[in-house]
Amino acid sequence: MQMAQRVDHLLLLFYQWTVSDTENGTYTAISGAIASTFTLTQAEVDKFIKVVASYTDAQGTVETVTSAASSAVDNTNDVGAIAAISGTTTRGQTLRRCNY
Repeated sequence: MQMAQRVDHLLLLFYQWTVSDTENGTYTAISGAIASTFTLTQAEVDKFIKVVASYTDAQGTVETVTSAASSAVDNTNDVGAIAAISGTTTRGQTLRRCNY
């Protein structure tokens, strides 16, 4: 997701991942979810996710950008199921499981 096309003199970018029971509902902060990436857990299944990024621009104004809502989080990895494997099946390459 591209949060901003261009930000002059960007010093620090802060993230907060949020969750809601409905797409257009009230989003609440996910405790500790402040990195640029977030790994979904069972707690987010059937819920909607947004990320909020904020920064202070060169003029000292705090700017905030919020993503569009995700689709509802699927519960596809029950009982250790792997939906697919990605990567190149060549010696020395890394294969990864993909839970869709």
